[in-house]
Amino acid sequence: IAGILLMAVSAAAYLSQRATSYNPDFAVVTKKNLPVYSLPSDRAGKVEMKLRAGEEVAIMERRLDWVRIRSGASEGWVHAKAVTSLWSPHSAGDI
Repeated sequence: IAGILLMAVSAAAYLSQRATSYNPDFAVVTKKNLPVYSLPSDRAGKVEMKLRAGEEVAIMERRLDWVRIRSGASEGWVHAKAVTSLWSPHSAGDI
């Protein structure tokens, strides 16, 4: 019975964590007045909007040094170093 209870608690903890913001697709803006571009390029894309530091965004796509993010109903591209994932599957082994 204790083993089954332990497995149930572990499964509930896992499902709870998957349902919360501990997801590599959620990030926080770490740069002030972050420009959001229409294309993944400083030169080719135009600035669509600017985000404040600390704002939460959803990561939609990753390409080299760029990520396509969604903030509310708006989307665009930012430098990958300007946002930090709330949880990364690569850092799970570092805990």
